[in-house]
Amino acid sequence: MGRIKWNLDLLEEVKKQHDEAMTATEQVINNGKADLSSMTEDVWEGEDGDMARDQLHDLLNKEMVETWKELDACNEAIQKAQKTAYES
Repeated sequence: MGRIKWNLDLLEEVKKQHDEAMTATEQVINNGKADLSSMTEDVWEGEDGDMARDQLHDLLNKEMVETWKELDACNEAIQKAQKTAYES
């Protein structure tokens, strides 16, 4: 019985991490949308346009990649915890 409790506690912790990762993902997406909205209000020319494109590139190719990696790791941990819980 103790092992089942431990497995359920582990699963709950992994679920909490997954929820935190999802919240972080939503924040990145919402920040990206807000940035894009503010950038599109101005004409994408000159220095401002270059800065806007650089920020968009950073958002899509750096922040989102790291976020998806974290989500993948959480999903793998959840699957492992579920498998362990079911085997108990």
